[in-house]
Amino acid sequence: VGRATKGAAQSYLGYLYLLMDNPGDAVIILKRVVDSNKYALVDNYESLFNGTNENSSESVFEIQFASNTGDNVGSFTPQGYGAGGEFGWGFTRPTADLVSEFEITPKEDPRRAASILNVGEVYEGKVFKGIESPHGNRKWITGLGREAAYPWYSPVNQSLMRYADVLLLYAEALNKTSASSDAVGYINKVRARASVSMSALDLGLSPEKVLEAI
Repeated sequence: VGRATKGAAQSYLGYLYLLMDNPGDAVIILKRVVDSNKYALVDNYESLFNGTNENSSESVFEIQFASNTGDNVGSFTPQGYGAGGEFGWGFTRPTADLVSEFEITPKEDPRRAASILNVGEVYEGKVFKGIESPHGNRKWITGLGREAAYPWYSPVNQSLMRYADVLLLYAEALNKTSASSDAVGYINKVRARASVSMSALDLGLSPEKVLEAI
């Protein structure tokens, strides 16, 4: 898992079919990945982005990094993504629109807290002050294993395709081929992750609502 395997190639091919507005072929190829039983969702969502669960059962394809090798092969992402003036250089920042996409009733989606820092929240012992923006990235900004002299070299891998992505791509393809209730079933698998545990969506949702849920 995590490498350039047949499953990774099929996942990206399915994604490409969707981009080409060819959901029928996307269903066929993505179903092969799902039915392969080679991948599974991990319980701890946050562990996928902080370097503690690399090349896991959920990893379909991820970039491999290392630090302190002398070969300059570490990841720049933690330094670039970290909030400017606090955790890094702030090259990317979560927008208010993104924050508002997370459900807050009847339960706040735990993936928000695992993905985005709000002012006053603590990450790795440091309080986020929102110097440049009221919201900061939480994913991949860990200081774990960074080189002391060159903090932009991090050993934390960056996942580009996860099994959760495959399930949601498959759901989108099903939804576009008049199988919306089947699509909802796969969305609910992602929502049911142990550390997320969001309520199941109604299987009778309209295609428009299914797409919104994806």
